[in-house]
Amino acid sequence: MNSEDCTIRIDDETEYGPVRQPSDLEDHARTLQWSFRYPIEDSRLILERMGQEKIRLLRLRDRVVGGLSLYSVGQWFGGRRVPMAGVGVVGIAPEARGHGVATRMMDACVLDARASGHPISVLYPAKQSLYRRSGWELGGSLWNHAVPIAALPGGDRDLEVRECRPEDESAVRALHATIARHRPGEVDRDDWFWERVMRNPRFHVRGFVVEASDGVEGYVFLHETETEEVFGYDLACTDLVAVNARAARRLFRFVADHGSLGRQLRWNGSPWDPMLGLVGEQRWKTTQQFQWMLRIVDVAGALEARGYPPDVDVEVQLDIEDELVGENRGRFTLGVRDGRGVVSVGGAGRAVLHVRALASLYTGWLRPRDAVAYGWLRADDTTVDALERVFAGPTAWMSDMF
Repeated sequence: MNSEDCTIRIDDETEYGPVRQPSDLEDHARTLQWSFRYPIEDSRLILERMGQEKIRLLRLRDRVVGGLSLYSVGQWFGGRRVPMAGVGVVGIAPEARGHGVATRMMDACVLDARASGHPISVLYPAKQSLYRRSGWELGGSLWNHAVPIAALPGGDRDLEVRECRPEDESAVRALHATIARHRPGEVDRDDWFWERVMRNPRFHVRGFVVEASDGVEGYVFLHETETEEVFGYDLACTDLVAVNARAARRLFRFVADHGSLGRQLRWNGSPWDPMLGLVGEQRWKTTQQFQWMLRIVDVAGALEARGYPPDVDVEVQLDIEDELVGENRGRFTLGVRDGRGVVSVGGAGRAVLHVRALASLYTGWLRPRDAVAYGWLRADDTTVDALERVFAGPTAWMSDMF
């Protein structure tokens, strides 16, 4: 994410923009220390590892009073990669709270993301109402599975499991991309995301790959963590991927071999994770860790970037409300054919909705018919049917937290 041209003058006293000097980072580190209860050393390390180009600061009368980080990645929808501005590490100095500066910062963040060519933006909210004011809405979930290691299936050890080496990393990344493109909402990771998976500074992460004769078929990055029991540990994954059942069984066998002290295997996945189908009995727990929110930053760009069901051939005429981004406001016609969408300005505006509602339809978090029932969408039955076909598919989810 280019930080050189991101300065936005909000009003006479408030400015959003990049880091200017080393003292800015120290000010922001103290804000993070207060906001997230991080030790100051951890706050400094987070900012150092993140890279200055990702950091945006809010200045009130030339004093840093808040900040956030923007991650330039992609997110998969309909089998296509949509450029996405991820937002994280949002903090406001304690003395600046309660004066609307956080809303001003998030408004500026939306404009920054749009100017840098990202049609959508995603974040994990600490307070939904703050982000809703700037146009974000619920889009998907982060789920975590916890399976007792004693309940994992046994099986043979014919496939090799070995420690992941530096020369394996390109194969691991390619394997993730192959799987992620068919998982709506998954992140197309950049180097920073992969560093957190493979070498997370908060944990002693170790990686292992499952290798067959024709290459890597699965991998796991994991670390030991505290368990609820007095004795032993849980194995928590920063990522767990298998392209087929034999690789999944071999990974489970590998973890089962830790059963002397290991209590549970925990990983982030979808609520319908196929790996759970290999566990003999329903002894696992699947919990929703967090709901993430999505902002449609560029209506036309977002609708054209994603993929659609290949058998859909319809036209939908939208009338969008967006108080912040003028280019998103008004009537658009979306034509979908052969899995692609084409947007033109104008039309009859038969589907009237706010940009926040469009975000939830876009990800599959909200069904069009439910949107009508709850007052998020005004449309006739023919238009609703068309929207149901356009946005058909499973609800989006994500395995990465940021």
